[in-house]
Amino acid sequence: VDLIPWVEKYLGLVPEEYRDSAAFETVSFRDSPKDYWLNVKVHFHRPETDEEMEARLADEEAQKLEQQRAERQMLEELKERFSDR
Repeated sequence: VDLIPWVEKYLGLVPEEYRDSAAFETVSFRDSPKDYWLNVKVHFHRPETDEEMEARLADEEAQKLEQQRAERQMLEELKERFSDR
């Protein structure tokens, strides 16, 4: 099997400015007398955009606030549960 055209096809889907960071990860492989196949993931690194960073930071803040709310609720429940001991 000639993999070079296949690799070139999927490498061509990666934006040119990020191709130097592209990597193929083998997910699974089968080679038997009946058949064969290769399942891969193609990864590449690109810096996050300003919009992506803002969304990520907002999500992190929301998660932090939710964690604090859950911890406060647990604290109140424990205070109530053990206040008469």
